[in-house]
Amino acid sequence: MAAVLSPQTGEKVLDPFCGTGGMLISMYEHIRMGLDPDTSDFNDNRTYAN
Repeated sequence: MAAVLSPQTGEKVLDPFCGTGGMLISMYEHIRMGLDPDTSDFNDNRTYAN
């Protein structure tokens, strides 16, 4: 699903059913794979969970 939707940094991702969180995790990993770990502040104040 993540490859089909291809979320980008700065976009919001919503999984309204969020049973196990699998869709959110796959979207998170898809976005993270495209970032440079040395210059990315992706996790700083941008990841929220309930």
